[in-house]
Amino acid sequence: MNRFAKRLLVVAGILGVSGATLGAQVPGVSFDGTLGDLSATGFTLTLATGAQKVVSSAPSGVVVLDRLPSSIGDLKAGDALAITATRQDDGTLRASVINVFPASLYQRVRKGQFPMQNGALMTNAVVRQNVARVSDHVLTMELETGTSQITVPDTVKVTKTVEKRWSDLKNGIHVQVRGTDGGQGNVVATNVTLEP
Repeated sequence: MNRFAKRLLVVAGILGVSGATLGAQVPGVSFDGTLGDLSATGFTLTLATGAQKVVSSAPSGVVVLDRLPSSIGDLKAGDALAITATRQDDGTLRASVINVFPASLYQRVRKGQFPMQNGALMTNAVVRQNVARVSDHVLTMELETGTSQITVPDTVKVTKTVEKRWSDLKNGIHVQVRGTDGGQGNVVATNVTLEP
């Protein structure tokens, strides 16, 4: 699975596209590329193939996100997380990706544990406890039905999502766009994520 496909699965799980989303309807299209021709009502997106998409959205109608590096040692009780994990042969869960939600975003996502399209399990929940062991950590996550423990190897990538403003978008930066089909190859954006 390529890096872009993995990012899409993580974002899909974070936003809970199988149940709840940031908006009233489930985003149906996703693209990543280089932003250009930025205006107050949208921008163009140049894909890796060279094709261009016209992306439209008023600044007040789109959520702009950025993911910053973090670490397992920074996670504490009360933090809201999206954890992608796989079930091991012994029944335990082992994390592969962790994202920290801002409070404003966590209020709008699907909470709990649910399967992802790639067979992994997404957990959107709040940390009860973070216990460090010799070669890993164990996160105890609060669920409506109780708790769930997830083993986190020290090598797991941890990022922190922060909300940005439309004014943080600049021509020439790489972004991921999720939204709905606007017809004729255009996109109506619901969220834009800045990518390194």
